[in-house]
Amino acid sequence: MLIRYDGQSKAAYIRLLDSEVIESEEVAPGVVYDFNIEDRVRGIEFYRLDSLSKEVFSSLELPIHPQEKEILDQCLFSDFNKRSSVFTVRVDKTSKGDFVPHTSEDTTPSQLPSKLEMS
Repeated sequence: MLIRYDGQSKAAYIRLLDSEVIESEEVAPGVVYDFNIEDRVRGIEFYRLDSLSKEVFSSLELPIHPQEKEILDQCLFSDFNKRSSVFTVRVDKTSKGDFVPHTSEDTTPSQLPSKLEMS
């Protein structure tokens, strides 16, 4: 999973699969699923984050693992996004089944939410 946040546009894109987008569908106000040719969710776009409450986000049934949703929640709703106007976080699954976030070149580990462990 790859989380890309843009504070200027108040949007985020979560890439789940490396495939071409064939169709998109708004599943909730400000939340769009991108589907690939196999009708699998390729990505999730949040395009009105400034009007999306944490409570509404928590109620969304996203097609991701609960640990991934917790990482996404922390990235979008902690003060992490206030410290960095643009960031990218890659989330990998370990051999033990845990999900571990990694930062990109435009995000330093100190900018990540304190609850997340970096590897």
